[in-house]
This record gives sequence, structure tokens and C-alpha cells, in this order.
Amino acid sequence: MPQPRVTQLELAPERKEALIQLIQQDYSRDSADLENRNRALTRWYKLWRAGMDTNAFPEQERPNFTIPMTLWQILAKLAKELEVLLGEESEIVVNPIGEADVRRQPKVKKWINWRIKNSLKLFRKLYVYLLQKNVLGTSIGYLAWKTKKRLIKKPVERMETDFQQQIDALSGLPALVPVQRKVIDYVETEVFDYDGPDLTVENIEDWVIPSSATSIDDADHFIRRLRLSVDDILDLRDEGKLDESIVNQNLEELRRLATQSKPIVSDSVGNQEGQKEKNTQSGTPDVPQGREEKLIAHNWFGKFRSSENDERSQDVVAFFQPDKKLLLGVCRLVDIFPDGYRPFISSQAILDINRIWGIGYCELLEPINQEMDALHSLATSAGEGAIGPVIFYNPASGY
Repeated sequence: MPQPRVTQLELAPERKEALIQLIQQDYSRDSADLENRNRALTRWYKLWRAGMDTNAFPEQERPNFTIPMTLWQILAKLAKELEVLLGEESEIVVNPIGEADVRRQPKVKKWINWRIKNSLKLFRKLYVYLLQKNVLGTSIGYLAWKTKKRLIKKPVERMETDFQQQIDALSGLPALVPVQRKVIDYVETEVFDYDGPDLTVENIEDWVIPSSATSIDDADHFIRRLRLSVDDILDLRDEGKLDESIVNQNLEELRRLATQSKPIVSDSVGNQEGQKEKNTQSGTPDVPQGREEKLIAHNWFGKFRSSENDERSQDVVAFFQPDKKLLLGVCRLVDIFPDGYRPFISSQAILDINRIWGIGYCELLEPINQEMDALHSLATSAGEGAIGPVIFYNPASGY
């Protein structure tokens, strides 16, 4: 169902300042705890891309080649999962519960299969979701209600009266005769392109979550790094998720910040390494010359006491702009998501013990892949030595 307009949480100035400091501390401390994991993500992404170390010291004279065994294994696993879920022979089975459901069972089965495979367009999203799970071990999806609108021109017919000069048959004199003609006007109107649940695959590098958390639900807090354009901020303002007065007062400053030429990078060392590795393997420049007119916002989920007099804290969702140190909006979780749940789903390739991060196939196959690369380099070096010139030895004269 469509989401109602969100009501902003009224906070005193001192409570707003306390929330800003809390978000900054959580981001700084949790980012430091995740640096080792982010460096591991860099290695695993490199295995997935079968990346090479060009002239890597001190191995610069050895064959610079990596056997793409990890890539082969992940593609085989991914093909099996997609064939089962979205292949030609796959279908969703509907089991009727009561006698009244038996007659509707064929109709519901056809509708739900069309809804999943065609209407929601899940193939690409599910492909990315499963791929990230197999490569990095964990995949997180943001599942919330989304409404998409588009502007169209709709033809509207109307009758217009025009007067034409004609000769009257009785008097033989010229006279003005009304003539009706049809006119088509085009009126701009908004139509719903999509209105329903939507799956967005989250970038794992943009998640800052406590290292002690075992799942998203039991995490005391976590932060999502969002890349928002000015239009996205205005949409969130119109939905009530951002404070209208704060956005309006700082709109020009936010627009200037979004149009700056500096690239969007992370202020975490581990995230910088992961993004740099992706840019290297994909050929993307570290500092793009084009403009991206977006700015960073921290979407904070956690518990917070809105007043000093409150005994218990409540689930709160906040939007914070770190460059301006500006709290764009804060509301209760139940106001922004009426069902009271955090709209995130998490999947692990191999579930770890009491950890939110799963074990991916890159981590599982990393030592085997390194050993195969080492054996390949050894065999290549031995082959180079075997085809070298033959050196004869004479006991009297030496070599």
C-alpha cells in the first residue's frame, strides 16, 4: 500500500545537537572497526575480476597471470541459482488453504508468476543481489514501497464553434452560419508508472554497522551512505522524510555542494581502497572529469531519546549531511515505515557463526587460487629454463 506522508519528530536544539554528535561518533568508530574487512573485500573483488598485479614487486620478473578458478566457480553457482528462480521451467506454486481458494488457485498462480517475472522486473536486481552474495559473502536489499510517476500529454477533444459566410438560400444574401468543428488539445498530466514494492540492492561498502552485530534486526544502530541529487532531496522533502524548513533554508547551499567538481569518495581508509580497486579493474578514473551533481547523506537507524524526560529510547531514522554537519530530517521508524520493521533483507552465501557478514566463494577459494597461481608461475619459470641454451662442461677447462 502507498506510504502516508511522514511526520517529523520535534526535537529541542540540545537534543538535535546530541543526535548529530551521536551520528558522527557512530560513523567514525564503526568505520574504523570495519577497515580490515574492507581491505578483505578489496582482495575478494580482485579475485572475482581475475585481476593482475602489473609488475608487482618483488615478483616483477615472474609470469603475471592469475588462473580465473574463482570466477568460473562463481559463474557456475550463479547460473544454477538463476535457472532455479527465473528460468524458463521455473514457476511459483500456489497452494490453496481453504475450499474457497481452490477455484482461484489457477488464476492466482498465473498472476503471481507474471508479477514476479515481468511486472517487478526482478531479473537484473536479483542477478546483482545473488552475485554480490556469492562474491563478497553478504548481500543486503532495501525493500520498500516505491511510487514512480511520469509526465504525459493526453489528448482531449472539444467542440469549437466557428462562423462562416454563406449565401442564404431564401434571401440570396450573404449570412454568417455557425459551424461546429472538433479540436484536439494536449493536456499534460501525471500517471503512475509503478506503484508497489521495489528491491534496491545496497552497496556493501556504503554500510557502516557495528562489528559486534549479528544481524540487521538486532543491531543497535547502523548507517547507510546515500548519494542524493538535489531532486532526490526535494522528493524526500515532499514525502515528509526531510524537514521542509531546513531543506528550504539550505537549498542553495546544498545545490552548490552537489555541483562541486570533486568526486564522491569515502572518508574511510578501507572504503577508499575498495573503491580504488573497483576503479582500477573496471577502467574507471579515480577522479572523473565529468560532473555527478550528487552529495553524500548518512541515513542513520538507531535508538534515541527524543527528550531528556523520556525513560526509554525509541527507534529513530535520521538523515545527516556530513560536509555541512546538517541534520536534514529525523522521524520515528514507525512514521516512515508503518509496519515498524526495518525494510532490509540480508542473505549470506555461507552463514558464519554469530556474525552478520557471511563467507563468500572468493574467501573460500582464495588460498586455492593463490596456490594455483604459484604453481603456474613455477611451471612457467621451469619451462623458460628448459628451453634455454645447452651449456657443455669439460672437467679440464670448466664451463
